[in-house]
Amino acid sequence: MTITHEIDATPAVVPDAGHQPQLLLPEAKRRGRRRRAAWSISLVALALVVGSLVSLGRSGGATSPRGVRDSAALSASSTGVLTCAGTSQVRPVTLVIACADANAMLTATHWTTWNARGASGVTRFGLNLCQPYCAASPMSYFAHSEVRLYAPVSTSHGRLFSGLVVRYRLRGATHVYRMSWRGSTALG
Repeated sequence: MTITHEIDATPAVVPDAGHQPQLLLPEAKRRGRRRRAAWSISLVALALVVGSLVSLGRSGGATSPRGVRDSAALSASSTGVLTCAGTSQVRPVTLVIACADANAMLTATHWTTWNARGASGVTRFGLNLCQPYCAASPMSYFAHSEVRLYAPVSTSHGRLFSGLVVRYRLRGATHVYRMSWRGSTALG
């Protein structure tokens, strides 16, 4: 007894919103998702670099003969925050909070206080609300959000804040985003 299986190799046809048939090619969709993911990672990396450069240029601190701030001298005198690159930064204008997927970040941050015990300021908070799901959801930005860094700890990178709280408004209600680096191996 011989059993044969026939495989239908024709692509599925699904109507789109305008009721026009559209061919769904799984490999093309996968390539598109990979391409979007690669662009997203590239944009996040670029944002980190630009944010670091802008932050270096805006806040005071020791400078080299060329006018570039010496971050080592500044870090020694102040408590910092851990970046996704594994470095310490003081008063960052841009900071990616969720390093694995960049689904939470601070942008255009203005720090009103920054000392050894804590830091606070106003930021444009970026958050992926994951609706309908994270991969398909764009970042949502909440201007005039309040940010606070707290709980400094001694690490191999110097003194770093280990906690973050962001208060933002969504649909008329105040929401709170919390993040803790305490216990993270990245703090070292």
